[in-house]
Amino acid sequence: MFYGSENSTGWNQIYDVNAIVYLGNASFTYVSTTSSNMDAIAIGVGLSPSNPTQTILGNVPTALTTSVYVGITVEYFENGSYGIYAFVGNVVSQTEILSSLEGVEATIGLINYENGTFEYVVSVTKYGGNILFVGGYGNWPFSNYNSYTASILIEPKSGYSYPLVSGGLIENFGFNYLYNGQVYSGPGTPVSGTSFYADILQGVTGTNVYITLVNGWGSTGSWSYLFQFYNTNNGQSTYGL
Repeated sequence: MFYGSENSTGWNQIYDVNAIVYLGNASFTYVSTTSSNMDAIAIGVGLSPSNPTQTILGNVPTALTTSVYVGITVEYFENGSYGIYAFVGNVVSQTEILSSLEGVEATIGLINYENGTFEYVVSVTKYGGNILFVGGYGNWPFSNYNSYTASILIEPKSGYSYPLVSGGLIENFGFNYLYNGQVYSGPGTPVSGTSFYADILQGVTGTNVYITLVNGWGSTGSWSYLFQFYNTNNGQSTYGL
């Protein structure tokens, strides 16, 4: 999902984005038909210098490939255990192995200072106790230091299938944008003089599993999302994240 904030003369700068990923009641079903012994799903947030109406290949948002992404990847192994690690672009943390996702929650944040530097934080806790934390600064990799699109990323790990996900929720997703020198929050109700633009890119993006957004709700600056996971091999559906 890609969000932008527009006014009568152009796009407003979106300089930070954040989300909480609640996995405390989630369970995964293994679906891979290969010898990989693992399914995996990446969940994160991103900021892009592209505006959300710019596209490549006809209808794919340019922001998909021109964003800084931070978040977590959750691996589900054929033996029923889980692995979880943080990513900042292509840089990943060590993997923590868990017997279940009970009590697990991830907080993800990204700030573009629009001077060539961004700040990130990924914190994963289990029943409130920290099990994984990464935070720091990075170099904004684009010549345009401003960012105009905030996004939620849900993708399979390259070369692997999505698992079927039951339970869990992406909650408290929000971003901040600048308009007339003031800071406002989205998504939700835009401030007078602006409007929000949203684009949803969904389809068969993971081997064996088709993922679709089915619901979104919340208040301005704090939204939650629910997705359907559909196994194309046997027709089984689950709902989560």
